[in-house]
Amino acid sequence: MPQYLIYKNAKALGFKHTGSSAIQDILQNCVYAGLIKVPAFKELPEKYVKAIHQPIISDAEFWLVQSMLANSKRKTRIQPAEDFPLRGVLKCWCGLSMTAGWTKGRKQYYLYYRCTQHTNVNIAGGMLHERFENVLKGLSFQPHHVNFLIETSKAMLVEPLKLKKERQSENLKALHDINEKIYKLEERLMNNEIEASTYKTWFQKFKEEKAKLELALNGKNKPQLDSGDDLIQRLLPELSNLHQIYEKGNVIQKQTLIRGVFKDNLLWGDGAFRTAFIHPIFYDNILKINEKRVAFLQATPSVF
Repeated sequence: MPQYLIYKNAKALGFKHTGSSAIQDILQNCVYAGLIKVPAFKELPEKYVKAIHQPIISDAEFWLVQSMLANSKRKTRIQPAEDFPLRGVLKCWCGLSMTAGWTKGRKQYYLYYRCTQHTNVNIAGGMLHERFENVLKGLSFQPHHVNFLIETSKAMLVEPLKLKKERQSENLKALHDINEKIYKLEERLMNNEIEASTYKTWFQKFKEEKAKLELALNGKNKPQLDSGDDLIQRLLPELSNLHQIYEKGNVIQKQTLIRGVFKDNLLWGDGAFRTAFIHPIFYDNILKINEKRVAFLQATPSVF
């Protein structure tokens, strides 16, 4: 989840801090993990030591978050707005992307989508969202589809569970190895065999790797509220209402669903959605959509 959404949710729960870096400052504060950051001094490198106060998160969680923050900086991009879930995934009939915004009418503002080239044509956002809602309702699975998916998924669980046990064994060995590396790194520092800067770089790298392994292993030891079969039985019937799943998600989750169904081939033109690709699992539902006149299909491109 991007930080702007974390901030939005936290603020709704009573979060008082303000500023663009409020969430990041908290995520980078090692005190919450029961650690104290000791700055570098002369030849001694920066270090993190255990504090005497009670932590509210684990050491592993803290280092995992630092790794995620480092990766997010390398992938910084503009976040889509919640009001425009189709912006960035919907294209004009000409193949260019659609932009979106608000335009002022006589008494209120109206949401619109517009091609980045055909800028003289505004498409009413409310109408577009409603039409897409009809497409999702039409693509939703029928009861016999859901039953087939449930039985197939249960059969497919056997091999993953076997691999899960093997992966746990591999993680235990990897955790032992990383602890050895940290011990040897400390030893080399004490013997003046490495520079403080080298120690700092490798210490953080090893701690992040250790945090990921510990988190994976701790997850295996936590009590399972639902077995795999229970989860399948409880969640897969939700596919009978694809639109409801879509509505519950944030904008990134909505766009992930759209790309999963249509890849990057969802277009709008001549008053209809068009696509040259739809996920094969939805093929059976296309006829139902056509019969209800919600949309219709051609060979290339497909039209909804």
